[in-house]
Amino acid sequence: MEHFQAAYGWLTNWDKSAVFVLNVPDPPMSLSLPSVAPADPTSPTVCVHEVHVIPSHMEFLRVSVNDPLAQFAKIHDIIVSFAFPRLHCQLPLTVLHRVISQCLMSRIRPLLAFQPVTRTQAQQLDHMIARHVHDYYCFPFHFNSTLLSLPTDLFSMGFPSISRLNDTLALQGMLRDLNHHILAFRTMAAITLSDWMCSLNHCVYPLDGPSLHCSFIRRKHALPMTWIVAHEVLRQSELSVPTMDQSFLLGDVALCHLSRACPSSSLPLSPYVISILETEGYSRLGDLLVAQPTDLSHLSLRLSPVTICTLGGWLQSLTPSALSNIYLGIQPSAIPLPDQASLVIPRAVRQHYAELALLGAVHVSPHLPHQLLPDSLIACDGSMVPAHVNFDRVCSVTFEVTAASGSLVRSMDNYANGATILHGELYGLVVSALLARSGVPNSAIHSDHLNAVRIINSSLVSPLLPHSWSALPARSLYRWLSSIISSSPNPPTLSHIKAHMTSSSLPAQANAIVDALAHNSHSRSIRPYPVPSATFALDTFSLYSSTSKFVESPISSFLTYILLRSAAADLTFTPRSTLALPLYDSHAPPQHPYVRTPYAFSVLVQLYARSRQLDTASVCFARLRNASPWCRFGCRCLETPHHLFIECRRFTETRNRLSQEVFDATSVLLREAKTSLPTTELYLRSAQRLFVDDAVWPVHASQYYLGTVPAINPSCQVSTALGTKIAHTWHIASIRLAAQIWGNYR
Repeated sequence: MEHFQAAYGWLTNWDKSAVFVLNVPDPPMSLSLPSVAPADPTSPTVCVHEVHVIPSHMEFLRVSVNDPLAQFAKIHDIIVSFAFPRLHCQLPLTVLHRVISQCLMSRIRPLLAFQPVTRTQAQQLDHMIARHVHDYYCFPFHFNSTLLSLPTDLFSMGFPSISRLNDTLALQGMLRDLNHHILAFRTMAAITLSDWMCSLNHCVYPLDGPSLHCSFIRRKHALPMTWIVAHEVLRQSELSVPTMDQSFLLGDVALCHLSRACPSSSLPLSPYVISILETEGYSRLGDLLVAQPTDLSHLSLRLSPVTICTLGGWLQSLTPSALSNIYLGIQPSAIPLPDQASLVIPRAVRQHYAELALLGAVHVSPHLPHQLLPDSLIACDGSMVPAHVNFDRVCSVTFEVTAASGSLVRSMDNYANGATILHGELYGLVVSALLARSGVPNSAIHSDHLNAVRIINSSLVSPLLPHSWSALPARSLYRWLSSIISSSPNPPTLSHIKAHMTSSSLPAQANAIVDALAHNSHSRSIRPYPVPSATFALDTFSLYSSTSKFVESPISSFLTYILLRSAAADLTFTPRSTLALPLYDSHAPPQHPYVRTPYAFSVLVQLYARSRQLDTASVCFARLRNASPWCRFGCRCLETPHHLFIECRRFTETRNRLSQEVFDATSVLLREAKTSLPTTELYLRSAQRLFVDDAVWPVHASQYYLGTVPAINPSCQVSTALGTKIAHTWHIASIRLAAQIWGNYR
């Protein structure tokens, strides 16, 4: 090797070299390794170099493998040595946001991608960044660190979070290992998972079912820390990673494995009986029974009559649902977990039955085929209402397929919150490809989804690599569609047709027909039947959520959304009770004052006000006992934040001036929108009473200094755009007024 690299002028730096020796008792301090002569690398002379031995850990790419403590120390040093630019004036909070994102997080992210730290260590690193920001502005009391890193739509500052980044990278890393496109890496991950199951978890699958409620944090010497962190993330987020192909349970599973996984009260096989069966050559479940693909709800027996009398009752109770439960450590007779029982059926069988069901649905569909269309033309389209995608909101997604041989309208309800317009478009293409394969040869499929048409056509010309499929949203439907077209004796052609065109061509008319039918299906009294989920084409290990089913969207965005909502709903999150957001207007704050504006003192005041950390006289008296709690401007009241921002006479003129500006701006918006008189009066009254305690506010107490605005009576309907403009106008005026009052106060 050294002769080879010497030909290119490369020499080994022996001073930086090291030998990693693990699990060896009494390792030597150094080892002698042979090398070529530095003066003449091409000569046959052999030199010996002493190389330092490291027995404690292993390093790769300057990262200590499976050593989160060393990684934490390295990131800790980076944060401690990080300093904000020194200028003649303080930088606004929005600039610090940009500096931390571009200069600090860009150094931390690669380190976490190689080796995540523990969740506790990640939270400590977040607190360190928050301490940096707090020390820069020199406020006396520290703000809530979580409030700094939550997004602006949750009334926070939107700073990057090491905790969420660490959780996301850990879960992505584990799924990448388990589904790796290189066989050697995938095999190593499978061995690690098998060791986790059989050595540490009593032969029970650890990433789904009851095992998610267990903690393996103390198993860091037996498991990769990345996987342990990923398991903790799954447990907190109520997610799971089921095995999408559990057909090995129908035969290729050891009886001793089933004996350990199954609850003792449900398994009649004692270790003694298992040893006898193994002596007779029955070591696997497949030696006792065989599954018939035509009747997967029952398993046929393959055993001598004498043994059937002994074990027949137990064997006859083994159904795919029972085997799936045993795999997860659940009683075989219990109700299987949602969407789990069918995973025991082989992938090819599931796909076969799904295709038969779709073709049968086309033939019995009440929608008449369009006789005006030629036999070779098939059109499909998807529709989603509402168009905005939200992981917490169920959208109605349907698709329509129309051909001369039949027509079909179906919904994507089995995909729950995970359904998007992409799923509807691709499922329409799947049904179209099935019709083309079973019907007229040389068919032409027309769709208005350009990206799907391009991807499938490109894969037919040059097959995509395995890792290219794994990066696609709705990849299961892409794989299914590609397999249908590839297996067709006369593959159909996929063509793109622009939507909503006035062209008189047959493809354009067909697209208009399916678009109208798919859109109108949302309002029908009878909901279109849901289509089967393509679990047979999913990754072997796929993320599962009870609300979004099998997650095929980018894991980083989905998991970040789940973690954000979990952090905001945490009972220990103090700003949650301070803001009481459900009582106020539900519009998210505008992005500009929190992310882009160079004048961000108002946002800084909001950070401390929402954390209850503004150093008013009453707060200082309660915590430090170093000042009078009464208003310093002569008001005979305690100087609380509510008194200072709403009642104090010193700032009455400032409040009246901003109130008039809000009133005028709201009047202009309502006048331009031509709202009705009752609606106009209601909004203007709320705008006029925005900065005082009034009945327009919940519990008759104004909270404008926290950035919240009162909710308007839903009976006064206005457009979404107008409601958003009014809410943003009030919000910006509120945080500006709070900043002006606090600036004058300080």
